[in-house]
Amino acid sequence: MRQMIRILGVAMMVGAVGSLPISAQQCEGLPPASGFPVSATWIAQGNESPEFLDAFLTSAMYRWRVPARNRNLYRGWERVTNRVLPSTPRWADDWRPEEKHFGVSVAVTVDPDGGASFGDLVRRSDDGRFDDSLESIVDEPMPGSPDLPRPGSESVTVLLTFGEAVEGGSTLRFAAEQTGVQIFGNSLRVERVDPRSARSGRVTIKYDVMESGSVDPRSIEVLRSSSPDFARSVQDGVLRARYTPATSNCITIRQSVVQTFGN
Repeated sequence: MRQMIRILGVAMMVGAVGSLPISAQQCEGLPPASGFPVSATWIAQGNESPEFLDAFLTSAMYRWRVPARNRNLYRGWERVTNRVLPSTPRWADDWRPEEKHFGVSVAVTVDPDGGASFGDLVRRSDDGRFDDSLESIVDEPMPGSPDLPRPGSESVTVLLTFGEAVEGGSTLRFAAEQTGVQIFGNSLRVERVDPRSARSGRVTIKYDVMESGSVDPRSIEVLRSSSPDFARSVQDGVLRARYTPATSNCITIRQSVVQTFGN
């Protein structure tokens, strides 16, 4: 049976496509300042503290649908309600930033009632997909994302700058090295509900692969299913399987996976 796998990571869908084996990662002596930086600085601070700026930047990066080439192959991924938010932001495994993405900046305004608005891009790249993806920080963020923090008494405006560590602001860096979840050998086997049938239906599920390489049974969500019986068979197969866990900067992490089975 054909298996398709995608990973839900911070900010974006993170997949197994293009992952490096741990032995190929260049983590020995990795400088603390490695990894693509995103900075937040004040345009209009109001009465808010530096801690608000830190919280805003962290929430924004978890909400951002970082660009991905194949995310929409996995219908139903938007229905995920609970996903792992890794401590270090990650790219989709089928995309990486290039020189043209460095220096892009945009203003975001947040109101005391929780409303937020996306301003004009102060500085653009020549990549429309990247520029358009930034709007997801405000509208249609990644599923299972935190809300942007609310200011206390008046609206605030924050400038987000991508690819630069801006002095005097808050900076968060994406993983300099990362690998995605990989199925261990042939351990993932899903039985057909009716062995006589050439078709089993189609099921998309989400689950979390722990640092041990096993699946947390409490994390499973059936996102789309054409057959309840086949969905149960898929869940059984996923729980029996073993995985090589994801890593960020050569540290093993827990990661959410979205996977489609069937035909």
